[in-house]
Amino acid sequence: MNWRGLLCLSLQLMLIAPEVWGQVSSGTIVGIITDPSGGNAAAVSVTITDVSTGLARKVATGSDGSYVAPNLKPGEYRVTASAPGFSTQTIQGIVLQVDEHARVDIVLQIGEVTQQVTVDATTQIIVSENATVGEVIDNKKIVELPLNGRQFLSLALLTPGVQRSSANAAFYDESGGSFSANGTDPGSNTTMIDGVLNMEFGAGRQNYSPSLDTIQEFKIQTNTYDAAFGLSGAAQVNVVTKRGGSEYHGSAFAFTRNDNLDARPFFQPGSLPEYRRHQFGATLGGKILKSNKDFFFFAYEGKRQARGLTAAITVPPAAIRNGDFTATGATIYDPLTLNRQKFVAMNRNAPIFSGW
Repeated sequence: MNWRGLLCLSLQLMLIAPEVWGQVSSGTIVGIITDPSGGNAAAVSVTITDVSTGLARKVATGSDGSYVAPNLKPGEYRVTASAPGFSTQTIQGIVLQVDEHARVDIVLQIGEVTQQVTVDATTQIIVSENATVGEVIDNKKIVELPLNGRQFLSLALLTPGVQRSSANAAFYDESGGSFSANGTDPGSNTTMIDGVLNMEFGAGRQNYSPSLDTIQEFKIQTNTYDAAFGLSGAAQVNVVTKRGGSEYHGSAFAFTRNDNLDARPFFQPGSLPEYRRHQFGATLGGKILKSNKDFFFFAYEGKRQARGLTAAITVPPAAIRNGDFTATGATIYDPLTLNRQKFVAMNRNAPIFSGW
């Protein structure tokens, strides 16, 4: 293969790779369309519409009446099925979560295509296409549950089998903490944002911790996930960020913590050390000008922190610091020669510390 062929192959791989990783942050809607007698309906036009953006995806059923709509962004959808000789059936209120394969089956009714029958998806969508074990933490929980430091990974503890790990706790604090899923190594967790790897190899922690107000939802998968998550054997953290819609929405927030508002711990002598933390920011999302296909979402978060640290320690008394170990009642030796006389003579001139 010459250099032109290698260049073309490299470009193809670069274009394919982001799409492959991006599949793990999207969802899929599948289903079977049947007629009133229970027979499979072929060549039925199925339209899947994203409620927030108004973008529509059209697919058709096969000879077995099945349809598949892959690579859908998490969010709310409505599914519409229409065919000659049948009324148009619409199921709305379908909430598709990250990396979810939701089944939406529709039974057509005899009638005119112009007749509209709308059904609300009030029941939970059946997920029967995979056996993944995990939990989806939606935006309501992310925004409304109290979080110290606004680290979203603290909510991973809501997933069954996930517990806080004390290993290298200080090392993981700024990146959201360390946790273990079903006893696996915390350093083997994998974190992704919108299908892109977001982890520090060798440490198992995330490189970037997004603001809570930019996260639409995230999923913790602890077992039996598919081959798309084959990088490590521990938990898979799949984060999906918010995206703009056809309407403009924004928010602003400010959180503060001050030691003057904190209670003094029982064993804390005197006053509390200084602690000032301010976290603030804003978000804005919508469509770009008058376009109905291009959308944006902007977010900013700032943090200002001043923190004083106190610690209780024990120091040697003045005599020992000056080289006089008489009060210890122990025999002191020179660690190099084990000569007590030489060590004592040296102590008269300069303090020497050793074991006893």
